Amino acid sequence: MRFDQDGWRALDSGGLPVEGLGEDRPLTRRFSSDAVFEGVELRDLALGPDNALSIDARGLVTERAELVFVFGPDIRRVEIERGSGHVLVYDPNSGTRDEARLLVGD
Repeated sequence: MRFDQDGWRALDSGGLPVEGLGEDRPLTRRFSSDAVFEGVELRDLALGPDNALSIDARGLVTERAELVFVFGPDIRRVEIERGSGHVLVYDPNSGTRDEARLLVGD
């Protein structure tokens, strides 16, 4: 998955777009047009090379990722763990990291 300020796109190991299962178009989401809330912005990201989050053939996330999303006055920090791909979402201004926890792949 390669991220930019306005969304993400799924690419294969050769950098070519990946289509969703049963779909005939690439997996791409734009925050400005495809997001649940218009106006969501990706403010900061700390990812692997080329702002990409890689998943290996076994389904393991190959590096840790951190993203900061902004929607109006609200900020949410998303951390994705290396290996398991567990996702932690929290408000960095609240001082707590356990506001919500989603276990991916369980």
